Amino acid sequence: RLGEETLQIWGWPAGACAPYPDSWGGNDRWFQHICLVSDNLTAQVEAMAPDRLGVISSAPQTLPDWNPAAAGIQAFKFKDPDGHPLELLQFPADKGDPRWHQAQVPSGQPKGFDHSAISIANTESSLAFYRDVLGFALKGQGVNSGIEQDRMDGLPQTRVAITAIGPSAGAMGIEFLNYQSPP
Repeated sequence: RLGEETLQIWGWPAGACAPYPDSWGGNDRWFQHICLVSDNLTAQVEAMAPDRLGVISSAPQTLPDWNPAAAGIQAFKFKDPDGHPLELLQFPADKGDPRWHQAQVPSGQPKGFDHSAISIANTESSLAFYRDVLGFALKGQGVNSGIEQDRMDGLPQTRVAITAIGPSAGAMGIEFLNYQSPP
């Protein structure tokens, strides 16, 4: 349990699954991550001792003002001790679900789970399934690119179309990552 969310992590019998390969990127179709939200991303990253974790991002990144859908969002991607990718976000006052801005004493600790992201091949076909068949609502869309995205993803010349969907406000959602570059 983290904040108001409960995440169940299931284990599989020994030998039933393969570990992440040594070399991979967010643009690989099998890629997925869980996103946590903090009210003090910098303090949380320092407390995690990123030198002891596998890091994806070169350092915490603040998304630029030219990108109005994401401007001011701070992000850092890293790996847990088993190599699973995680994302840590801090939303500015005008972004993110209202639950991330409820009055409370800032702690820097994760407040909850914002989304699970999955790399996809085609936004429209993914929306046709998740929205039209499963009933998820479209929450937002945008395109991230530039040096901040490169540093966040650990990839060169990154351009990624991001689509956020979810069951309702105040609930963990799904984020589609449609990498246009690198392929």
